[in-house]
Amino acid sequence: MLLFGTPWGGLAASRDVAEEPRWMRLNITEAKISVESEGEFEQTQVKSDAAAISRDLVYVVPTMGLGVRGSVYHSNLFQYDLNAEGGVGWQEYRLDVPGQGAKTGLRDLQRYHAMVSLLKEKPFAVNFFADKERNTRDYDFFTRARVDSQRAGASAGYAEGPVPFRITAGQSEEHITGLANPMTYKDNTLNFTASNERRQGSHTDISYDLDQYHRQETGYYNQEGIYHSANLRDMETFGRDDWVNLRTTMLYTRLDQTNLPSSSFSASELVTLRHSQQLETTYNYDFNQRDTGPVENQGHNGIASIRHRLYESLVSTFDVHAQSFSSQSPDTKQDTTRYGLGLNESYTKKLGDWGRLNLGYSIRADQEDRETLGQFIIVVGEAHTLKDGELTFLHQTGIVRSSIRVTDPSGAIVYHELLDYLILPSGEQTEIQRVAGGKIPNGAAVMVDYTALRQPSDSYQVLANYLQLRLDLFNGLLGLYGRANFVDNFGGESLILQNIADRVAGADITWRWLKAGAEYEDFDSNLSPYHAQRLFQTLRFELTESSALTFDFSQRWLKHTDNGLGQNSYDFIGRYNWRLGTRVAFNAEGGMRITRGFGYDQDLATARTDFDFHFGKLDLRTGYEFQDDNFLGELRTRHYFFVRATRKF
Repeated sequence: MLLFGTPWGGLAASRDVAEEPRWMRLNITEAKISVESEGEFEQTQVKSDAAAISRDLVYVVPTMGLGVRGSVYHSNLFQYDLNAEGGVGWQEYRLDVPGQGAKTGLRDLQRYHAMVSLLKEKPFAVNFFADKERNTRDYDFFTRARVDSQRAGASAGYAEGPVPFRITAGQSEEHITGLANPMTYKDNTLNFTASNERRQGSHTDISYDLDQYHRQETGYYNQEGIYHSANLRDMETFGRDDWVNLRTTMLYTRLDQTNLPSSSFSASELVTLRHSQQLETTYNYDFNQRDTGPVENQGHNGIASIRHRLYESLVSTFDVHAQSFSSQSPDTKQDTTRYGLGLNESYTKKLGDWGRLNLGYSIRADQEDRETLGQFIIVVGEAHTLKDGELTFLHQTGIVRSSIRVTDPSGAIVYHELLDYLILPSGEQTEIQRVAGGKIPNGAAVMVDYTALRQPSDSYQVLANYLQLRLDLFNGLLGLYGRANFVDNFGGESLILQNIADRVAGADITWRWLKAGAEYEDFDSNLSPYHAQRLFQTLRFELTESSALTFDFSQRWLKHTDNGLGQNSYDFIGRYNWRLGTRVAFNAEGGMRITRGFGYDQDLATARTDFDFHFGKLDLRTGYEFQDDNFLGELRTRHYFFVRATRKF
């Protein structure tokens, strides 16, 4: 017997009464018709005197959608939730290059979501899923890509007993457009997770992930491989009031690919003893090993510290630490040992009703010994975070520029110079910088491999001091802050070592709709000295209860004092939001970024609007996006719009 047209919410509300078995329950949750249209117009001009290449795409597709939800025999036995939308319409594609013209044809459009649950109320439930949809992905404010994705898979597990576990297997595909180069990512994945919860504060979690991937990027070779990752985390507490805390982590990864296979293993043990509310000691040991191609790296790191809180305002931490690192390849070898002492003081004081003072000071004294063999050293898996407005230097000097290779943390995505990142020599050091408009998200972690000239064996001492202070006045109206970082090396005359005297001073003000600040940095170094100034302004106006206008501006000037080269950047971003109840919403945002310096000038401009209208069973959504990128003499302009009208029944 079939049951049609019953709202699912009504069925859910009746669950308080025992559900009677029924061979089939079928509830129509949604029925709709839609018309969708998109247009994309992109023009690229490599040189000012070269002919522009245009790519235009327009389509109009009417669709029909239906959503159903129900069960077979009983919802606890077999429950399903299906929502599908599809249609066929007109499409025109034009590529304006010699020998190419317009192509007119049919365009099919599909979206769907499907979920099937077996025995969902039992501890051994099984789920099947399938999805196809279109979303957006922001790499920074000026770079938004469209992601057409589809995935399918199943998950099963056991939710009771001492070790609940779950296994998920799936297949996914993403087609990314809107960047300079379209990309396609295909993945076959397997995931296993298990956990054991014991008494409060003690638990063990294990996981394993397998990803068989295929990466295809226009204009570059395909990347294929299999990535394995196994992780173990354990937390134990002992003693009265759980004053002993033990944390163990282990991680193993392996990347099987033809050009540069790699594997890594890391283990960490952290013991925390809370002797009292004021006194705490910690003991930490880390081990890591990474093999990439012919290169083998191994490291040990240990630290023991004692932390004491005097009243609520002063916290003191003293530590003893030691590190050892070795790297070897067929023709090179480097062994590094470092050990020393550290002290950190942190002080916070409320100054009546008018201010707050924060002070911090740390000092570190180390002995470092290096033993090297061969002409070059090979560095693999050097971790960095690339963020706009922050300088990032590779750790070694004398780097062979052509050897630099940048990937995501897994190694499965290889980034490309000029398209995704820049290499900027700076005296004895090498700076790496993300390219706005590339596929490295702002603030993302990357791994860098490279070859550098070997430095001779030697020993030296390091004394590092760091001081920071901040004074907030008049209930946060005005803030004054400063930082000073000094690193001095003694000995090691045969080595290229960096001595640093870095001083930063700044102020910020927060008043009603305005937040603004200024900062000056004097980075004095024997390898890469520079001066930097930064201004920022944020203005927010609450125009009405339902609308707001925001402006974010920032300016940065950087100059390397050893060679006179510099880089200046200016960001201007505005946003407007307006909402009228639940029926109407309008958003608009736009901005510009102007970057000058190092021979890598770039001009970026972006504008976006979207409008949503809901009335009864009618939904209308439309939007427009403009992107303009002028970089290295290549001018890329892109217009995109979409309109979607939906009538529900």
